[in-house]
Amino acid sequence: MVKRLKYLLRESQSRSPSPKYLALAWARLGDKGRALEWLGREYAERAEALLYLKVDPRYDGLLDDPRFVDPLRQTCFAP
Repeated sequence: MVKRLKYLLRESQSRSPSPKYLALAWARLGDKGRALEWLGREYAERAEALLYLKVDPRYDGLLDDPRFVDPLRQTCFAP
């Protein structure tokens, strides 16, 4: 996972990777702050992946974070 994250960060210097992949990588590493930062970028791009935030098990580690509710609310899927 760390290798993948390093690759994505390197790629982000030369081109724009999907914020979804960086958000997922940080979420899997347990860094909620960075994961939510990248989710915010994903929201700014109006990415389709936001439709699956609440049901995608890869985001389960973020569900208990109050900052996670804001992207859900903005996409009309607030708990």
